[in-house]
Amino acid sequence: MSSYYSFLVILLGVVIALPRNVSAGSDPGPPGEDVPAAFPGLWNEYLRICKTTKKDTPEYRAAIERALATLRERGASDDFEFTVARQLGLSYRNAKEYAKSSEILTAIIGKANDPESEAYVLLLLGLNAADSNNVSGAYKILEEAVAKYPKTGAGQTAQAELEKPIYGQYSAEPQRSNGGSVRGFFVCANVLAVLAIIIFVIISVRRQIKERGRWVS
Repeated sequence: MSSYYSFLVILLGVVIALPRNVSAGSDPGPPGEDVPAAFPGLWNEYLRICKTTKKDTPEYRAAIERALATLRERGASDDFEFTVARQLGLSYRNAKEYAKSSEILTAIIGKANDPESEAYVLLLLGLNAADSNNVSGAYKILEEAVAKYPKTGAGQTAQAELEKPIYGQYSAEPQRSNGGSVRGFFVCANVLAVLAIIIFVIISVRRQIKERGRWVS
């Protein structure tokens, strides 16, 4: 009888010692991110989509859009909404649907939790603009990424992108403008100096004429 009770005590101790927050068959979180005790619903749904559809296919994108739409219709918030929406925008970019990609990415600007993610969104938007032959728009977006997030990997990639020849005319514009301003300043200064000399000469001549008139009288 005592051995029976001892067995029950040992069994109870084993049950209590088992981890309570790990469910069977749970998937690992995204690389480099801490895995929460219980995945948010949206991330679970995204993992299911990745398993049941081929990445970057229309079915993959449609499934993500439905998941995001359901979340927003419920008025709920989810820590992984930014990440999943970014993956959707990236997928549209990979499909060369740059306008749709930019629409999705623009909607999540300012919603990231870290500078690297924000810079990456701006980088993708800049590349979308460039691939849509909007070079001037791409230059402005990439320049913003560099100015706001210079120390991030995405910001440095944007800087490298700006050094390509296609952006040369835009990066040279401020220099030409500054050069024109300096040149205009020197021209104005020279004109004023010449006018000052002329006025000085006129005053000197008039003074000499007056002095000669006194001697004559």
